[in-house]
Amino acid sequence: MGLVGLLGLLLAAALPAEPGIELTHLNGTYAGLGVGLAPIREGPLAIRLSSPSLELTLHRNRLVLNPSEGGDPDARVEAEFEGAGDLVAQIEGGTLATRFRDPVVVPRQVVELRGKARVTRDPEGYTLHVVEAPSSVPVRIRSGAVGRCVTVCRGLGLLAVVDCGRLERTLSTLQVPIRSGQTGLRVPRARLGASDRAYLDRFVRP
Repeated sequence: MGLVGLLGLLLAAALPAEPGIELTHLNGTYAGLGVGLAPIREGPLAIRLSSPSLELTLHRNRLVLNPSEGGDPDARVEAEFEGAGDLVAQIEGGTLATRFRDPVVVPRQVVELRGKARVTRDPEGYTLHVVEAPSSVPVRIRSGAVGRCVTVCRGLGLLAVVDCGRLERTLSTLQVPIRSGQTGLRVPRARLGASDRAYLDRFVRP
Protein backbone atom coordinates (compact mmCIF):
# COMPACT_ATOMS: atom_id res chain seq x y z
CA MET A 1 0.00 0.00 0.00
CA GLY A 2 2.83 2.39 0.76
CA LEU A 3 3.32 4.90 3.54
CA VAL A 4 1.24 7.64 1.86
CA GLY A 5 -1.73 5.31 1.37
CA LEU A 6 -1.52 4.06 4.93
CA LEU A 7 -1.42 7.60 6.31
CA GLY A 8 -4.44 8.48 4.17
CA LEU A 9 -6.46 5.61 5.59
CA LEU A 10 -5.50 6.49 9.15
CA LEU A 11 -6.43 10.14 8.61
CA ALA A 12 -9.79 9.23 7.10
CA ALA A 13 -10.52 6.94 10.04
CA ALA A 14 -9.59 9.64 12.56
CA LEU A 15 -11.77 12.38 11.02
CA PRO A 16 -15.45 12.35 12.06
CA ALA A 17 -18.04 12.09 9.30
CA GLU A 18 -19.72 15.32 8.27
CA PRO A 19 -22.72 15.80 10.57
CA GLY A 20 -26.29 15.95 9.37
CA ILE A 21 -28.08 14.53 6.37
CA GLU A 22 -28.78 15.55 2.79
CA LEU A 23 -32.37 15.47 1.58
CA THR A 24 -31.40 14.39 -1.91
CA HIS A 25 -34.96 14.28 -3.24
CA LEU A 26 -35.09 18.08 -2.89
CA ASN A 27 -32.15 18.60 -5.26
CA GLY A 28 -33.18 19.56 -8.77
CA THR A 29 -34.52 22.42 -10.87
CA TYR A 30 -37.58 24.45 -9.90
CA ALA A 31 -39.20 26.54 -12.64
CA GLY A 32 -41.88 29.22 -12.65
CA LEU A 33 -40.93 30.64 -9.26
CA GLY A 34 -42.31 34.08 -8.47
CA VAL A 35 -40.40 36.29 -6.04
CA GLY A 36 -41.48 39.67 -4.71
CA LEU A 37 -39.41 41.84 -2.40
CA ALA A 38 -40.24 44.57 0.08
CA PRO A 39 -39.48 48.08 -1.24
CA ILE A 40 -35.83 49.09 -1.02
CA ARG A 41 -35.45 52.69 0.10
CA GLU A 42 -32.50 55.02 -0.30
CA GLY A 43 -33.24 58.63 0.57
CA PRO A 44 -36.33 59.71 -1.41
CA LEU A 45 -36.09 56.71 -3.74
CA ALA A 46 -38.24 53.62 -3.38
CA ILE A 47 -37.35 50.62 -5.57
CA ARG A 48 -39.67 47.65 -5.92
CA LEU A 49 -38.13 44.49 -7.33
CA SER A 50 -39.85 41.33 -8.42
CA SER A 51 -39.06 38.29 -10.51
CA PRO A 52 -42.28 36.94 -12.03
CA SER A 53 -40.44 34.04 -13.67
CA LEU A 54 -37.38 32.53 -12.04
CA GLU A 55 -35.72 29.14 -12.42
CA LEU A 56 -33.49 27.83 -9.65
CA THR A 57 -31.39 24.68 -9.45
CA LEU A 58 -30.61 23.27 -6.02
CA HIS A 59 -27.34 21.36 -6.36
CA ARG A 60 -26.96 20.12 -2.80
CA ASN A 61 -28.32 20.68 0.67
CA ARG A 62 -27.53 19.68 4.22
CA LEU A 63 -29.62 19.62 7.37
CA VAL A 64 -27.80 19.57 10.71
CA LEU A 65 -29.74 19.21 13.97
CA ASN A 66 -28.34 19.65 17.46
CA PRO A 67 -30.07 19.09 20.82
CA SER A 68 -31.02 22.22 22.74
CA GLU A 69 -32.27 22.89 26.25
CA GLY A 70 -35.55 24.28 24.95
CA GLY A 71 -36.69 20.92 23.62
CA ASP A 72 -36.76 21.61 19.89
CA PRO A 73 -33.35 21.04 18.28
CA ASP A 74 -31.25 23.79 16.81
CA ALA A 75 -31.24 23.52 13.03
CA ARG A 76 -28.71 24.56 10.43
CA VAL A 77 -29.57 24.33 6.73
CA GLU A 78 -26.96 24.73 4.00
CA ALA A 79 -27.97 25.00 0.35
CA GLU A 80 -25.96 25.44 -2.85
CA PHE A 81 -27.96 26.77 -5.79
CA GLU A 82 -27.96 28.92 -8.94
CA GLY A 83 -30.56 30.24 -11.32
CA ALA A 84 -31.75 32.72 -13.91
CA GLY A 85 -34.88 34.56 -14.94
CA ASP A 86 -36.02 38.14 -15.26
CA LEU A 87 -36.08 41.10 -12.88
CA VAL A 88 -38.65 43.89 -12.90
CA ALA A 89 -37.62 47.16 -11.23
CA GLN A 90 -39.98 50.01 -10.48
CA ILE A 91 -38.39 53.22 -9.21
CA GLU A 92 -40.38 56.01 -7.57
CA GLY A 93 -39.26 59.21 -5.90
CA GLY A 94 -40.87 62.63 -5.96
CA THR A 95 -42.10 63.18 -9.51
CA LEU A 96 -40.00 60.29 -10.82
CA ALA A 97 -41.66 57.04 -11.80
CA THR A 98 -39.98 54.57 -14.14
CA ARG A 99 -40.11 50.85 -14.72
CA PHE A 100 -37.89 48.43 -16.62
CA ARG A 101 -37.26 44.71 -17.01
CA ASP A 102 -33.94 42.92 -17.46
CA PRO A 103 -32.58 39.37 -17.29
CA VAL A 104 -31.19 38.32 -13.92
CA VAL A 105 -28.59 35.70 -13.06
CA VAL A 106 -28.31 34.10 -9.64
CA PRO A 107 -24.67 32.93 -9.62
CA ARG A 108 -23.85 29.63 -7.98
CA GLN A 109 -23.59 30.25 -4.25
CA VAL A 110 -24.01 28.68 -0.84
CA VAL A 111 -26.28 30.07 1.86
CA GLU A 112 -26.64 28.96 5.46
CA LEU A 113 -29.69 29.42 7.66
CA ARG A 114 -29.97 28.81 11.38
CA GLY A 115 -33.06 28.35 13.51
CA LYS A 116 -35.03 25.66 15.30
CA ALA A 117 -37.00 22.72 13.94
CA ARG A 118 -39.38 20.11 15.28
CA VAL A 119 -39.30 16.55 13.92
CA THR A 120 -42.41 14.39 13.96
CA ARG A 121 -42.79 10.86 12.60
CA ASP A 122 -45.55 8.59 11.33
CA PRO A 123 -45.48 5.24 9.49
CA GLU A 124 -45.06 6.91 6.06
CA GLY A 125 -42.27 9.31 6.94
CA TYR A 126 -41.21 12.45 8.79
CA THR A 127 -42.31 16.07 8.90
CA LEU A 128 -39.88 18.89 9.66
CA HIS A 129 -41.69 21.82 11.26
CA VAL A 130 -39.96 25.22 11.28
CA VAL A 131 -40.14 26.62 14.80
CA GLU A 132 -37.71 29.52 14.41
CA ALA A 133 -36.12 30.91 11.24
CA PRO A 134 -34.69 34.18 9.94
CA SER A 135 -37.13 36.39 8.05
CA SER A 136 -34.99 36.47 4.91
CA VAL A 137 -31.93 35.00 3.22
CA PRO A 138 -29.21 37.00 1.37
CA VAL A 139 -28.98 36.07 -2.31
CA ARG A 140 -26.38 37.51 -4.70
CA ILE A 141 -27.60 38.48 -8.16
CA ARG A 142 -26.26 39.94 -11.39
CA SER A 143 -28.58 42.01 -13.56
CA GLY A 144 -28.54 45.00 -15.86
CA ALA A 145 -31.42 46.27 -13.74
CA VAL A 146 -28.98 46.97 -10.91
CA GLY A 147 -26.81 49.18 -13.13
CA ARG A 148 -29.85 50.98 -14.50
CA CYS A 149 -31.15 51.72 -11.01
CA VAL A 150 -27.76 53.14 -10.04
CA THR A 151 -27.65 55.23 -13.22
CA VAL A 152 -31.05 56.71 -12.36
CA CYS A 153 -29.82 57.36 -8.83
CA ARG A 154 -26.74 59.22 -9.98
CA GLY A 155 -28.67 61.19 -12.57
CA LEU A 156 -30.94 62.72 -9.97
CA GLY A 157 -28.21 64.94 -8.54
CA LEU A 158 -29.22 64.00 -5.00
CA LEU A 159 -25.84 62.73 -3.85
CA ALA A 160 -26.14 64.70 -0.62
CA VAL A 161 -29.11 62.60 0.50
CA VAL A 162 -28.77 59.44 -1.60
CA ASP A 163 -25.85 57.00 -1.35
CA CYS A 164 -25.83 55.40 -4.81
CA GLY A 165 -22.92 53.13 -3.90
CA ARG A 166 -24.82 51.74 -0.95
CA LEU A 167 -27.86 51.30 -3.17
CA GLU A 168 -25.78 49.28 -5.65
CA ARG A 169 -24.52 46.99 -2.88
CA THR A 170 -28.06 46.51 -1.55
CA LEU A 171 -29.40 45.61 -4.99
CA SER A 172 -26.54 43.20 -5.68
CA THR A 173 -27.28 41.11 -2.56
CA LEU A 174 -31.02 40.93 -2.07
CA GLN A 175 -32.73 39.91 1.13
CA VAL A 176 -35.23 37.38 -0.18
CA PRO A 177 -38.04 36.74 2.31
CA ILE A 178 -38.58 33.23 3.60
CA ARG A 179 -42.16 32.14 3.07
CA SER A 180 -43.98 31.48 6.31
CA GLY A 181 -47.23 29.74 7.13
CA GLN A 182 -46.18 26.37 5.79
CA THR A 183 -47.20 23.40 7.93
CA GLY A 184 -43.85 21.70 7.46
CA LEU A 185 -41.59 19.88 5.06
CA ARG A 186 -42.74 16.34 4.37
CA VAL A 187 -39.98 13.75 3.97
CA PRO A 188 -41.27 10.33 2.80
CA ARG A 189 -39.67 7.38 4.53
CA ALA A 190 -38.87 5.76 1.17
CA ARG A 191 -36.70 8.75 0.25
CA LEU A 192 -34.34 8.21 3.18
CA GLY A 193 -31.63 5.66 3.76
CA ALA A 194 -31.34 3.72 6.99
CA SER A 195 -28.67 6.05 8.41
CA ASP A 196 -30.76 9.15 7.56
CA ARG A 197 -33.81 7.67 9.29
CA ALA A 198 -31.71 6.83 12.32
CA TYR A 199 -30.43 10.41 12.38
CA LEU A 200 -33.93 11.92 12.35
CA ASP A 201 -35.15 9.39 14.91
CA ARG A 202 -32.75 10.92 17.42
CA PHE A 203 -34.71 14.17 17.28
CA VAL A 204 -38.30 12.97 16.97
CA ARG A 205 -40.49 14.77 19.47
CA PRO A 206 -42.05 12.33 21.96
